[in-house]
Amino acid sequence: MGEKKSDLLSTLWTIKEAYVKATGDGISFGLERIEAVLEDESMAVWRVTVDGKDIRERGWTWTMGSIESYQYAVVWRGEDGSHETEVERVAWVDFVEVFIGSRT
Repeated sequence: MGEKKSDLLSTLWTIKEAYVKATGDGISFGLERIEAVLEDESMAVWRVTVDGKDIRERGWTWTMGSIESYQYAVVWRGEDGSHETEVERVAWVDFVEVFIGSRT
């Protein structure tokens, strides 16, 4: 049960943090204003609302995933109103290399 709660907290935090970063509002925006509606037991985010309105109605969309055991969320607004984008998935070692440089 503890691991499931930890995963749930990580999912909720990650999507909320991604939204306030994407909008430029930051944490002071009020995370309680953002609701992540989960699909089912899989804990996949089905809908994200702010002040009760679906963020897709405002042109925002998102994707979530994980690299090894770390979750990530990306929130963006399509320039042409499209929600279509391609997210490149990278290996953990390639991701970390961006921050610490190559170890070769």
